[in-house]
Amino acid sequence: YFTIYQMNSFLSLFKPSAEGGPAVDNKEDPGDRLKEPDEFFKKWSGPLILGSFVPAVFCIITIVGGTIVLGAWDGTCGFPLDAFVEAAVAASYMFLLVYSWIFLGDTISISFGQVKITVLTPYTSLTWLMFLYVVVAITAFIIFCVGSFLLAQSSFCEVTAPMIYKFSSFLVVSWWLGFSVILAYLIKFYFGKDIASFLTEQTREHTSEEMEERIFRKVFNEFDKDREGFVSKDDFGNIIQALGVYIPDSEIDTLKQTLVDFENPEIIKFN
Repeated sequence: YFTIYQMNSFLSLFKPSAEGGPAVDNKEDPGDRLKEPDEFFKKWSGPLILGSFVPAVFCIITIVGGTIVLGAWDGTCGFPLDAFVEAAVAASYMFLLVYSWIFLGDTISISFGQVKITVLTPYTSLTWLMFLYVVVAITAFIIFCVGSFLLAQSSFCEVTAPMIYKFSSFLVVSWWLGFSVILAYLIKFYFGKDIASFLTEQTREHTSEEMEERIFRKVFNEFDKDREGFVSKDDFGNIIQALGVYIPDSEIDTLKQTLVDFENPEIIKFN
């Protein structure tokens, strides 16, 4: 249950001060718990907090549906699909515990006489929340890999134990679909700009200067076998000939002298 105190504590994590920093109060402010730079917080707060709502809904469906199916299914199946459903329910509880603690998290301590031991505390950083998500994700990935294998091997259970088989199929298909969507989003999140730049570069029309440079680079690399970025000045005439450019022999030597490297006059660099 979301109490007013818990909601205010959660919202204060996002409440900036007049100077743009964390909110400051005479009392301990949950906003002071944040330890990441502003850029990190702005980048990850949405995906980690708000973006986890849909997986949380899937976990609730898994827990409710799994509890019903485990108590009602009958028949025989030579593969432990019921154990897979139990593991999926357990992983769902793990995720909901991590996710709900964002909103309900509070300091919980146990006192033994004069000794006070802190058992649980609210999240102190998004990095810690990200770590817990990764642990849950790895656990779920292993569970659903095993579940997918069991489901592929137990097709006959659709007849002998239809309820557990169909629910397991629903979990596997839904989870892998969600996994694919999240993976695609993370790829876009991390590499979206690079991918867009690459596609733009590949699809745009190249200028004549760029095309000439590509042609010259290709011929140059045929003589630069080790990809060192230079060739012997004696190969220059052969490069010009391979390019189909005619230069009189009387002008080749003069042109070589203008292109040779200053530090090593025996080579010509591509640049």
